[in-house]
Amino acid sequence: MKSKLFSFTSGGAAYNLIVGFAPTRVEVVNTTKYATDASVIESKWDSSMASGYSYNLVNEADAAIASISTSNGFTPYGASNFATNQYTITGISAAAQAVVTATNTASVGDYVYITGVVGMTEINDAHYKVVAATSSTFTIDVDSSGFTAYSSGGIAKNVSETQVDNGGAGITLGTAVVGADSDVMKVYCFLDDQGVVDLGDIG
Repeated sequence: MKSKLFSFTSGGAAYNLIVGFAPTRVEVVNTTKYATDASVIESKWDSSMASGYSYNLVNEADAAIASISTSNGFTPYGASNFATNQYTITGISAAAQAVVTATNTASVGDYVYITGVVGMTEINDAHYKVVAATSSTFTIDVDSSGFTAYSSGGIAKNVSETQVDNGGAGITLGTAVVGADSDVMKVYCFLDDQGVVDLGDIG
């Protein structure tokens, strides 16, 4: 996981924050309003939420209550400025060392996180080391010879690759989360290094 902390004095208007990586989670703390009744004191956003949304905590009579903003919250921008570190899988062999066919393949020594594979589901939601690579495949350190046959789908996220900012991508802090003029804000930006581990129905 990668993270950055920013601190600034708000101008009360929406603000484009250049982060240096494409964040998967953002948290904002209004340090000025923590003791001010009926004020938003914290706001959060996750990449699974729609652009413009935010989950807010409002200071209300000595207790924080939740609210949802569906506009003027957090909006990521410029993600296309980053070199991709996610590969689309089109095949996986059942072998002593699984060979993954994928776009934008990884290099020897990289670590990849695989998820979303149909058929060979045993390979999902785990990290693997790349032990060999060609222009269209990479071999990982797992014995897949006893796995169900690959059917379709899947992505491999290269958790070793550093994202390079080619043009200033970041997050827009909308008026619902940026605070009022002169409020002191702290912004925590996170880039998680793996996908969601879907545990299914555990009830």
